[in-house]
Amino acid sequence: MGESNSMKYYNSFELWTQTPNQYQLDVCNMIVQKIPQDVKSILDVGSGNGIITNQLANKYERVCALDISEEALKHVKTEKVIGSIDQLPFSDGEFDLILISDVLEHLPPDVFHEGVKELQRVAKKYVLVVTPFQEKLDFGQMTCIHCRTEFHVNLHIHSISKKTIEDAFCSNFKIKEIAFSGDEWPHIPLYAKYIKSLYSFSNNWEHAVCPQCGVKQNDNRFVYGKKETDPKFYHTVIDSFHKVAEQFRMEEFSFNECLFLLEKNAGNNMQDDSSIHLILESKVPFDSIEIISDGKWNIDFSNPFFERNHTVYFSPKPYVLSNNNLNLSNIIKEQDKEYRVIGPKEDGSNHSIFIIPKFTENEFALSITYQDISTEALMVNVYDREKSYVPIDQLDNKGDMQWKTKKITVPSGIKCPPEGFVFELAVQGGFREYHPIKYVSVEGLEQQNRIVTPIKKDNGKTIISLDDILPELIHTNCFVRFYFSTTKDDQDTVPSFLEVNGTKIWLQSVVLNGRGFVELPSEVFATFFEHRHTDDKEDVAFLRNRASFTVNNQEKLKKNQNVEAELQARVAQFDELHQKYEKELVKNQNIEAELQARVVQFNELHKKYEATLVKIQNVEAEREQYKLMKEKYEADIVQNQNLIASLQQRIKELENRTVLDFILKRKR
Repeated sequence: MGESNSMKYYNSFELWTQTPNQYQLDVCNMIVQKIPQDVKSILDVGSGNGIITNQLANKYERVCALDISEEALKHVKTEKVIGSIDQLPFSDGEFDLILISDVLEHLPPDVFHEGVKELQRVAKKYVLVVTPFQEKLDFGQMTCIHCRTEFHVNLHIHSISKKTIEDAFCSNFKIKEIAFSGDEWPHIPLYAKYIKSLYSFSNNWEHAVCPQCGVKQNDNRFVYGKKETDPKFYHTVIDSFHKVAEQFRMEEFSFNECLFLLEKNAGNNMQDDSSIHLILESKVPFDSIEIISDGKWNIDFSNPFFERNHTVYFSPKPYVLSNNNLNLSNIIKEQDKEYRVIGPKEDGSNHSIFIIPKFTENEFALSITYQDISTEALMVNVYDREKSYVPIDQLDNKGDMQWKTKKITVPSGIKCPPEGFVFELAVQGGFREYHPIKYVSVEGLEQQNRIVTPIKKDNGKTIISLDDILPELIHTNCFVRFYFSTTKDDQDTVPSFLEVNGTKIWLQSVVLNGRGFVELPSEVFATFFEHRHTDDKEDVAFLRNRASFTVNNQEKLKKNQNVEAELQARVAQFDELHQKYEKELVKNQNIEAELQARVVQFNELHKKYEATLVKIQNVEAEREQYKLMKEKYEADIVQNQNLIASLQQRIKELENRTVLDFILKRKR
């Protein structure tokens, strides 16, 4: 039954006719770019509707799509085969490269194990794996509107990590490249299951199909079973998670899809520890290169990596919002300064917003670096979910053209939304003048810049060693900033990657105004390299001190212990609430079942009533007809009686007249 219901999901027409979003297109482009040049034949295992396969069809000698869904393969425009990953109908080494995108996470353990062996058998040179990376499966759960079974909206079973890939493939393959793309994960790791179980949170994706009962979740017949979140409970979870979120930020990636390019070889190729190098590929030489270490709650308005076009729940990093609705410019370069401008904008919403993850319940100081070129006061407000935007200070402008730093106190007790501290820059009555903003920092968290000397330049490659600053890379927001020796700007990105023992880990880069940035994501270094320092007590202390900035190691440990104790206490409270909720849920289910039974009884009685009503209406109609006939008959009787009386009167008159005539005749 489970298998057939799963196939109902995979053979769903709606699943394969949806228009791909931009993140899916980005993943497709990443896959196409990472296919090695010596590949001539490709097998796409789990091709789906061919969103990738169709792009590759005319570029290689042979491209074949394989999927278990006949409905999906209807959209594929090249060679296609219905089949399963654990029984590939191909000979050994038949394809140079096997692409398997968003498949491994769906496979039951036995199919996963056999499927991996089949991929290695049929692949001649490469296996290209694309998968959701380190997914928090709990947050993808939803509740069936019919049978109340809990299941993943996309029927995911596994959370894939780098170790998963190594354990599965690296006895015969080595990891040649790693790259990231796609959408962002919702940043709610541990608390996802508590939100779901306590507050009946459910994703309720309408196209999902329950693997237990097979009901599609847009079936209106079962709408009574949908679950909703109580806002009060939701706010409780928000406040609780804000207090412990820092413990989980190192495991949160900015992109939810990871690409692993695996190359076939003859030996054991598990990755060992070696030097970490950052490599920049550029035809234009660099004038200078520096590594920027930013305090983890600071925002550099001149750095494009601090920009987002939408808000994110529990983001691991601060950011400034930049979209068409907000009064914020693009990055401007002027002499030795780079900044953004807040001011008048057509169709703007008359404010600008930047967000810092909630890292404290206490009062703290915020510093804003800006240029004083205006005479209007720029208000600084912070959002409280119970009070809306609360004014906390303002930038007093005199128009003297000087760059200044204003220290602002953020009060304690702010009821933050899931995004964290949401700050608004606005002018009462709307913007009339412009306000350049360069930097926002939390007191005690200073930006550190260091010029680096590349250890090697070869064929347009600039190589930088990162081993000495690994602890800093893990626990701060780090970037490489480089300046070109020429102002010519003929590229919008510089290919950048980490290289460790022959494995490339691709990074994001941006080129703007004759300079560029490469983000060095702390989560990448924490996930792939932190184990190198965990055996050294001095390094561990250094990491913790760099992570806290303002407290020493003992205070950090004590704080973590207190947070852990508080978390355990809240978990106990949540469990108690959960038990009460389950009891109430059973009561509600019983009431609902009784209500449904009464509805059935009512429907039966209603049918009987309708039939009886028809009979009564028929009798009433007959009675009315009889009444009319009776009235007519009675009228006829009266008329006839009158006629008889009239006739009798006439007869009597005639009789009298006859007698009179007889008497008269006798007298004559």
